[in-house]
Amino acid sequence: MTKKEHSLADKILLAIKDMADVFYDGLPKDQPLYNLLDGHNDHSIACTLNRLKREGLVEELKIDGKGVYKLTPKGKLKIFHSYVVKKPKWDGKWRIVIFDIPETMKKKRELLRSKLKDIGFKMVQNSVWISPYDTQGVIKLLSDSYGLDAHIHFLVVDSISREKKFLDEFKIDI
Repeated sequence: MTKKEHSLADKILLAIKDMADVFYDGLPKDQPLYNLLDGHNDHSIACTLNRLKREGLVEELKIDGKGVYKLTPKGKLKIFHSYVVKKPKWDGKWRIVIFDIPETMKKKRELLRSKLKDIGFKMVQNSVWISPYDTQGVIKLLSDSYGLDAHIHFLVVDSISREKKFLDEFKIDI
């Protein structure tokens, strides 16, 4: 995440996202969200959760008789955009995403390629993409969101062949 100040809505969405298995199971309503949202009272959190539901970012479900909050696809997308990769000074490391996604998951594979382009990756080969920026968090988010964890590898390397070509493509001066 960037170091900018986030709104209460962003904090709630991030808190829900960060809970274990939230993309599939949701966040129990009785989970102590409040510890994660220091400085906000119960009323403002409840009002914000209601607004997030109205905006279609969070849905409230009943699972095993308990109410849970779950991010909707629209909520996941909002979180994804919160992870927009900033372009800080290059740290000298390359981030490489390698994937082997079966033909039965072709739509997800194409969606992943599209998102990699959106966040600034360059294609090395069809299933090998590269970025000079710290993208591990957003790649994990994409992998979890699309259920592709078993098909994606994320590498951080110090050097690559044809490095000059990629330095030029990313407009990096060293």
